[in-house]
Amino acid sequence: MISGFSLRLRLFTIWVCILCLGGCSGTTSTINPGTGNVDIKVWVVLGQDDFFGDRGNDGCRLNAQEIRDRIQSLQNNAIVFGPNATFNWDDQFNIVIDTDLPFVGRTQSSSFWVSPVYNLWQQGRWDSQKINIYFVGNVQPTGKTARSFAATVEPFQGAFSEIPAFIFINDGGFDEINGFHPDFPPPVGLNRRTIEHEMAHYLSRFAGRTFDSGGKNPRTYDPNTEHAALGSNNLLAQPPIPILNFPEFQYRLRIPPGDVDSPGTEMFEIWQRILAGTWNQP
Repeated sequence: MISGFSLRLRLFTIWVCILCLGGCSGTTSTINPGTGNVDIKVWVVLGQDDFFGDRGNDGCRLNAQEIRDRIQSLQNNAIVFGPNATFNWDDQFNIVIDTDLPFVGRTQSSSFWVSPVYNLWQQGRWDSQKINIYFVGNVQPTGKTARSFAATVEPFQGAFSEIPAFIFINDGGFDEINGFHPDFPPPVGLNRRTIEHEMAHYLSRFAGRTFDSGGKNPRTYDPNTEHAALGSNNLLAQPPIPILNFPEFQYRLRIPPGDVDSPGTEMFEIWQRILAGTWNQP
């Protein structure tokens, strides 16, 4: 994320089971193998009476430059995922005005946002050859009081075959102590390295796993959120609370542990997935 929350399939088992009664499918082909290139597609989800970039939207409030800043941050920091990792974007904003979104105020649960994205996937507004990033409105983790800066549904294979995988990015910043501030500046999400954190979730398959067990630096990833242990110097560590009086402050960009040439490490697995072009596969 950099959010405090990862929308892994196991948190929504009942919900996904219901949706999958209509049939689930996904991509199994490799994409750009041997190149280190990852293609992304940007979607902007708006409500019925919303306008792209309007601060009063029920859906995404970010304007084109604010979204572009986030994507460029990911592109500029691609090296944390591998030596030749490249995130390709066509600079297109795919606007989705969904008249079926039942907005009740701006704050919606994470499951609220996952459901319409699933519907968008069924309508063909999801690209199987790219990582789909949806920019949405205010997200609150289902059943939680804290806010979420973003969330990720990873490619996953479990009781059903595959479900659509995607990242969605919240449109603003938050005071996680006192609650949601609707006018808190969007740079907070950018400066917390939100999109880099979410991409680490997307490219990882680390939930519940332990690396270097019995070694000098054992590390176990939370089975529900996939976050690294508290205090870990890791891109998947639980993000810090934003510094409210200094929204321009940039958190240090962390990297996954290990090395691209060291099997059995996080960096090796992420880079191998990118290099093999299997990043959209379970």
